[in-house]
Amino acid sequence: MAFRVHLDMAEDTYHRVERYAHDRKQDIETAITELVENNLPANDLLLYAADPSEQEIAAFHTMHESLKVSFYDEYVAIFQGKLVDHDADLDQLFRRIDEQYPDHFVLIRLVGQAPEREFVFRSPRLLERAQ
Repeated sequence: MAFRVHLDMAEDTYHRVERYAHDRKQDIETAITELVENNLPANDLLLYAADPSEQEIAAFHTMHESLKVSFYDEYVAIFQGKLVDHDADLDQLFRRIDEQYPDHFVLIRLVGQAPEREFVFRSPRLLERAQ
């Protein structure tokens, strides 16, 4: 199924697409469709991530087993899907990351047995008093 889309773009961008289409002997619609299809991320999780934190969390989960081998019980910093720093001291790591990436989101996580910590909350029960 195809959808018709109205698209406004800068004039210089349009001319670049026009040249791209001409070089491939395509019409503009086919060229734009090809460009979009070839440049979308293959991983749906990354495609739909609304903010960078989701991408970094996904990367941390993917790398967790290998991180456990070298950095167990240390803090790691993940930026753009890559390990960029690590330290046993959270404050020291945070200072370095804040200096190196002041305007970017960098995930900092403790490497433990599992990628996510499990929290158990006990639920209080109210008992009726026998009279």
